[in-house]
Amino acid sequence: MESLHNGLEKLFLDVDAKHQFYHEGQYSLQLADSFVEMTTFVEECFLRKIFFESIAYQILSQQIIEYQDDIKKQDEKSLLRKSEVELIKKAIQIINNGIADLGTINELAKTVGLNVNKLQDGFQHLYGLSVNQYVKKTRLDIAKNLLMSTDYSISEIVYKIGLNSKSYFSKIFKEEYHTTPSKLRKSIKKITQISL
Repeated sequence: MESLHNGLEKLFLDVDAKHQFYHEGQYSLQLADSFVEMTTFVEECFLRKIFFESIAYQILSQQIIEYQDDIKKQDEKSLLRKSEVELIKKAIQIINNGIADLGTINELAKTVGLNVNKLQDGFQHLYGLSVNQYVKKTRLDIAKNLLMSTDYSISEIVYKIGLNSKSYFSKIFKEEYHTTPSKLRKSIKKITQISL
């Protein structure tokens, strides 16, 4: 029990339940996932008993981890709470609506009221991407749309998605879409001419 916070250690050693213990906090996304697992488990009898026993231990261990996270200083907390998902969604809006003038990840985290670790964990949990990967994907998606639906020059598009280097843009665009921006635009123009 040496890894437990002193208050928790006393709680687990209090086998006669002589002392009260109360902690108010909000549950994490991991704990929310465990609750969903419980409600969607369909097996019966023996398997159900084993499953619920195992999930009880999983929930207990997750709650201990969350308690230990709760008592850390604000900038050291790492677990993402269900209530913080709205802040992640706010970060998404900032990225989507302000891609041309996007600041650093630290600035984004500060703007939405999360520390960087929580911001990164939230993106990873919700989208399976780091913040940088999400920003890159958003930039490329916007660029592809602009190439296909506008007459903006490639330099203008590079500026509109918040990049400085046309060659870097071409490189990451080709990595993502297996063609260059100019080739994509030419192929779209050919298709448009054929359909006319």
